[in-house]
Amino acid sequence: SFSNFDATLAFSRSAYLLGEYAEITLNNAESNADHKEAETLLEKVYVQTSRLNIAGVSMAEMGTDTGIFMGSIQISADSTLDYEHIQAADGDTLTASFYDETTITGFPQLMTGTCSVVALPVPTESPAFTPATPVPSPSITPVATVPVPTPTPTPTPTPTPTPTPSSSPAPGVPGNAEKIAVSPDSLFLEKGEEGQVTVMVTDVDGFGIEGVKVKRKVTTSNNKKIKVKPSNQNTDAEGKAVFTITAKKDKCNLKDNCNAKVNFKAKGVKEKAGVTVWLVE
Repeated sequence: SFSNFDATLAFSRSAYLLGEYAEITLNNAESNADHKEAETLLEKVYVQTSRLNIAGVSMAEMGTDTGIFMGSIQISADSTLDYEHIQAADGDTLTASFYDETTITGFPQLMTGTCSVVALPVPTESPAFTPATPVPSPSITPVATVPVPTPTPTPTPTPTPTPTPSSSPAPGVPGNAEKIAVSPDSLFLEKGEEGQVTVMVTDVDGFGIEGVKVKRKVTTSNNKKIKVKPSNQNTDAEGKAVFTITAKKDKCNLKDNCNAKVNFKAKGVKEKAGVTVWLVE
Protein backbone atom coordinates (compact mmCIF):
# COMPACT_ATOMS: atom_id res chain seq x y z
CA SER A 1 0.00 0.00 0.00
CA PHE A 2 1.01 3.66 -0.38
CA SER A 3 2.17 6.14 2.28
CA ASN A 4 2.66 9.92 2.50
CA PHE A 5 6.33 9.41 3.36
CA ASP A 6 8.85 6.59 3.84
CA ALA A 7 10.11 5.45 7.24
CA THR A 8 13.48 6.69 8.52
CA LEU A 9 15.83 4.76 10.80
CA ALA A 10 19.08 6.08 12.33
CA PHE A 11 21.51 5.73 15.24
CA SER A 12 21.90 8.78 17.50
CA ARG A 13 25.69 8.78 16.92
CA SER A 14 28.08 7.61 14.21
CA ALA A 15 30.35 5.72 16.65
CA TYR A 16 30.07 4.07 20.09
CA LEU A 17 32.56 2.67 22.59
CA LEU A 18 32.40 -0.96 23.67
CA GLY A 19 30.07 -1.12 26.70
CA GLU A 20 27.94 1.89 25.69
CA TYR A 21 24.26 1.76 24.70
CA ALA A 22 23.55 2.40 21.00
CA GLU A 23 20.39 4.53 20.60
CA ILE A 24 18.11 4.11 17.57
CA THR A 25 15.24 6.33 16.31
CA LEU A 26 12.46 5.08 14.00
CA ASN A 27 10.04 7.56 12.42
CA ASN A 28 7.11 5.75 10.80
CA ALA A 29 3.48 6.88 11.08
CA GLU A 30 2.15 3.48 9.93
CA SER A 31 3.67 1.80 13.01
CA ASN A 32 1.39 3.97 15.18
CA ALA A 33 -1.64 1.63 15.29
CA ASP A 34 -3.12 2.93 18.56
CA HIS A 35 -3.86 6.67 18.42
CA LYS A 36 -4.84 6.89 22.12
CA GLU A 37 -1.81 5.33 23.83
CA ALA A 38 1.96 5.20 23.32
CA GLU A 39 3.02 1.82 21.92
CA THR A 40 6.02 -0.52 22.10
CA LEU A 41 7.32 -2.34 19.01
CA LEU A 42 8.91 -5.80 19.31
CA GLU A 43 10.32 -7.92 16.47
CA LYS A 44 10.31 -4.90 14.15
CA VAL A 45 13.80 -3.36 14.53
CA TYR A 46 16.97 -5.48 14.58
CA VAL A 47 20.70 -4.79 15.02
CA GLN A 48 23.44 -7.00 13.61
CA THR A 49 27.18 -7.24 12.97
CA SER A 50 26.71 -10.19 10.58
CA ARG A 51 23.99 -12.58 9.40
CA LEU A 52 24.85 -14.90 12.28
CA ASN A 53 24.88 -12.22 15.00
CA ILE A 54 21.48 -10.47 15.23
CA ALA A 55 19.53 -9.02 18.18
CA GLY A 56 16.04 -7.57 18.43
CA VAL A 57 15.56 -4.03 19.81
CA SER A 58 12.53 -2.90 21.86
CA MET A 59 11.22 0.42 20.45
CA ALA A 60 9.04 2.70 22.63
CA GLU A 61 6.83 5.42 21.09
CA MET A 62 7.82 8.95 22.15
CA GLY A 63 4.41 10.12 23.29
CA THR A 64 0.86 9.33 22.21
CA ASP A 65 0.11 9.22 18.47
CA THR A 66 3.54 10.52 17.34
CA GLY A 67 4.77 7.63 15.19
CA ILE A 68 8.30 8.26 16.50
CA PHE A 69 9.92 5.32 18.34
CA MET A 70 13.21 5.12 20.23
CA GLY A 71 15.16 2.15 21.57
CA SER A 72 18.64 1.18 22.75
CA ILE A 73 20.85 -1.90 23.07
CA GLN A 74 24.20 -2.35 24.83
CA ILE A 75 27.35 -3.08 22.81
CA SER A 76 29.04 -5.89 24.73
CA ALA A 77 31.83 -8.48 24.57
CA ASP A 78 29.36 -11.07 25.93
CA SER A 79 27.19 -13.32 23.77
CA THR A 80 24.25 -11.65 22.02
CA LEU A 81 20.89 -11.57 23.88
CA ASP A 82 17.70 -10.16 22.29
CA TYR A 83 16.61 -6.76 23.67
CA GLU A 84 19.60 -6.69 26.08
CA HIS A 85 22.99 -6.58 24.31
CA ILE A 86 24.77 -7.49 21.06
CA GLN A 87 28.26 -8.95 20.90
CA ALA A 88 30.73 -6.70 19.06
CA ALA A 89 34.41 -5.75 18.96
CA ASP A 90 36.57 -2.79 18.00
CA GLY A 91 36.23 -2.10 14.27
CA ASP A 92 32.81 -3.78 13.86
CA THR A 93 29.95 -2.02 12.06
CA LEU A 94 26.46 -2.18 13.62
CA THR A 95 23.57 -2.20 11.13
CA ALA A 96 20.01 -1.43 12.30
CA SER A 97 17.16 -2.55 10.01
CA PHE A 98 13.39 -2.08 9.69
CA TYR A 99 11.15 -3.55 6.98
CA ASP A 100 8.87 -0.72 5.78
CA GLU A 101 5.79 -2.36 4.26
CA THR A 102 3.95 0.90 3.43
CA THR A 103 5.96 3.32 1.27
CA ILE A 104 5.56 6.23 -1.15
CA THR A 105 6.08 3.94 -4.14
CA GLY A 106 3.82 1.21 -2.82
CA PHE A 107 6.68 -1.32 -2.80
CA PRO A 108 8.03 -2.58 0.57
CA GLN A 109 11.66 -1.74 1.28
CA LEU A 110 14.29 -2.43 3.94
CA MET A 111 15.38 0.72 5.83
CA THR A 112 18.82 0.64 7.48
CA GLY A 113 21.19 2.75 9.57
CA THR A 114 24.81 2.11 10.55
CA CYS A 115 27.38 3.09 13.19
CA SER A 116 30.91 2.02 14.16
CA VAL A 117 32.24 0.30 17.30
CA VAL A 118 35.53 1.73 18.61
CA ALA A 119 37.78 0.92 21.56
CA LEU A 120 38.91 3.47 24.15
CA PRO A 121 42.45 4.51 23.11
CA VAL A 122 45.24 3.36 25.44
CA PRO A 123 48.27 5.71 25.56
CA THR A 124 51.60 4.03 24.79
CA GLU A 125 54.28 4.53 27.47
CA SER A 126 57.95 5.11 26.65
CA PRO A 127 60.13 2.02 27.34
CA ALA A 128 62.17 2.00 30.55
CA PHE A 129 65.97 1.99 30.27
CA THR A 130 68.16 -0.46 32.24
CA PRO A 131 71.70 0.81 32.93
CA ALA A 132 74.51 -1.40 31.69
CA THR A 133 76.26 -3.52 34.32
CA PRO A 134 79.92 -2.43 34.73
CA VAL A 135 82.50 -5.04 33.73
CA PRO A 136 85.79 -4.87 35.70
CA SER A 137 89.11 -5.08 33.88
CA PRO A 138 90.91 -8.44 34.28
CA SER A 139 93.71 -8.76 36.85
CA ILE A 140 97.27 -8.51 35.47
CA THR A 141 99.57 -11.37 36.49
CA PRO A 142 103.15 -10.05 36.78
CA VAL A 143 106.12 -11.99 35.40
CA ALA A 144 108.98 -12.11 37.90
CA THR A 145 112.29 -10.83 36.51
CA VAL A 146 114.15 -10.81 39.83
CA PRO A 147 113.94 -12.96 42.90
CA VAL A 148 111.92 -10.21 44.62
CA PRO A 149 108.19 -10.73 43.69
CA THR A 150 106.28 -7.80 42.21
CA PRO A 151 102.90 -7.09 43.91
CA THR A 152 99.73 -7.56 41.88
CA PRO A 153 98.23 -4.16 40.83
CA THR A 154 94.68 -3.32 41.94
CA PRO A 155 92.22 -3.75 38.99
CA THR A 156 90.49 -0.57 37.87
CA PRO A 157 86.75 -1.08 36.94
CA THR A 158 85.45 0.42 33.73
CA PRO A 159 83.26 3.49 34.54
CA THR A 160 79.52 2.98 34.12
CA PRO A 161 78.21 4.87 31.05
CA THR A 162 75.19 7.15 31.62
CA PRO A 163 72.37 5.96 29.31
CA THR A 164 70.87 8.61 27.04
CA PRO A 165 67.15 7.93 26.47
CA SER A 166 65.99 8.14 22.88
CA SER A 167 63.33 10.72 22.13
CA SER A 168 59.78 9.37 21.88
CA PRO A 169 56.40 11.10 21.82
CA ALA A 170 54.77 11.73 25.17
CA PRO A 171 51.92 9.31 25.88
CA GLY A 172 48.41 10.63 25.26
CA VAL A 173 49.46 13.57 23.06
CA PRO A 174 46.78 14.09 20.36
CA GLY A 175 47.62 14.30 16.66
CA ASN A 176 45.85 16.08 13.82
CA ALA A 177 42.08 16.52 13.49
CA GLU A 178 40.73 13.52 11.55
CA LYS A 179 37.15 12.82 12.71
CA ILE A 180 33.98 14.76 13.58
CA ALA A 181 30.82 13.58 15.35
CA VAL A 182 27.76 15.27 16.87
CA SER A 183 25.53 14.20 19.77
CA PRO A 184 22.63 13.94 19.71
CA ASP A 185 22.12 13.71 15.94
CA SER A 186 18.36 14.35 16.19
CA LEU A 187 16.16 16.79 18.18
CA PHE A 188 12.39 17.12 18.68
CA LEU A 189 11.46 20.81 19.18
CA GLU A 190 8.29 22.90 19.35
CA LYS A 191 8.22 26.44 17.93
CA GLY A 192 10.46 28.70 20.01
CA GLU A 193 12.00 25.77 21.89
CA GLU A 194 15.80 25.42 22.08
CA GLY A 195 18.07 22.38 22.12
CA GLN A 196 21.82 21.97 22.38
CA VAL A 197 24.13 19.66 20.44
CA THR A 198 27.81 18.97 21.05
CA VAL A 199 30.25 18.61 18.15
CA MET A 200 33.36 16.50 18.92
CA VAL A 201 36.56 16.78 16.84
CA THR A 202 39.19 14.05 17.43
CA ASP A 203 42.35 12.58 15.96
CA VAL A 204 42.47 9.08 14.44
CA ASP A 205 42.89 7.54 17.94
CA GLY A 206 39.91 9.37 19.46
CA PHE A 207 41.75 12.13 21.36
CA GLY A 208 39.94 15.51 21.37
CA ILE A 209 41.65 18.31 19.41
CA GLU A 210 41.60 21.85 20.86
CA GLY A 211 41.32 25.04 18.81
CA VAL A 212 39.70 23.61 15.65
CA LYS A 213 37.15 25.95 14.01
CA VAL A 214 33.71 24.32 13.55
CA LYS A 215 31.16 25.98 11.24
CA ARG A 216 27.44 25.31 10.93
CA LYS A 217 25.93 24.89 7.44
CA VAL A 218 22.18 25.54 6.97
CA THR A 219 20.41 25.74 3.60
CA THR A 220 18.02 28.60 2.77
CA SER A 221 14.94 26.39 3.15
CA ASN A 222 16.13 24.96 6.47
CA ASN A 223 17.02 28.46 7.72
CA LYS A 224 13.30 29.30 7.60
CA LYS A 225 12.61 26.44 10.02
CA ILE A 226 15.50 26.61 12.50
CA LYS A 227 18.10 29.02 13.88
CA VAL A 228 21.59 27.77 14.83
CA LYS A 229 24.01 29.83 16.93
CA PRO A 230 26.81 30.62 17.01
CA SER A 231 27.67 30.41 13.30
CA ASN A 232 31.11 29.05 14.21
CA GLN A 233 33.39 28.51 17.19
CA ASN A 234 36.64 26.79 18.17
CA THR A 235 36.77 23.49 20.07
CA ASP A 236 37.70 23.52 23.77
CA ALA A 237 40.46 21.53 25.54
CA GLU A 238 38.38 18.34 25.16
CA GLY A 239 37.77 18.89 21.45
CA LYS A 240 34.12 19.94 21.97
CA ALA A 241 32.04 22.80 20.55
CA VAL A 242 28.43 23.40 21.71
CA PHE A 243 25.75 24.89 19.43
CA THR A 244 22.16 25.96 20.25
CA ILE A 245 19.31 25.17 17.82
CA THR A 246 15.96 27.03 18.01
CA ALA A 247 12.77 25.96 16.19
CA LYS A 248 11.21 28.79 14.13
CA LYS A 249 8.46 27.07 12.08
CA ASP A 250 4.78 27.14 13.10
CA LYS A 251 2.87 24.03 14.15
CA CYS A 252 2.71 21.32 11.51
CA ASN A 253 1.60 17.76 11.01
CA LEU A 254 4.41 15.25 11.50
CA LYS A 255 3.28 13.45 8.33
CA ASP A 256 4.32 16.51 6.32
CA ASN A 257 7.90 17.59 5.60
CA CYS A 258 8.41 19.22 9.00
CA ASN A 259 12.01 18.34 9.62
CA ALA A 260 15.11 20.51 9.13
CA LYS A 261 18.79 19.60 8.79
CA VAL A 262 21.99 21.36 9.88
CA ASN A 263 25.51 20.15 9.05
CA PHE A 264 28.73 20.89 10.93
CA LYS A 265 32.15 21.09 9.26
CA ALA A 266 35.52 21.18 11.06
CA LYS A 267 38.59 22.79 9.51
CA GLY A 268 40.95 20.15 8.12
CA VAL A 269 38.41 17.28 8.40
CA LYS A 270 36.97 15.89 5.15
CA GLU A 271 33.77 14.40 6.59
CA LYS A 272 30.94 16.35 8.22
CA ALA A 273 28.35 15.64 10.93
CA GLY A 274 24.61 16.39 10.71
CA VAL A 275 21.64 16.90 13.02
CA THR A 276 17.99 16.35 12.03
CA VAL A 277 15.46 18.59 13.83
CA TRP A 278 11.86 17.33 13.98
CA LEU A 279 9.37 20.18 14.41
CA VAL A 280 6.58 18.85 16.62
CA GLU A 281 3.20 20.25 17.55
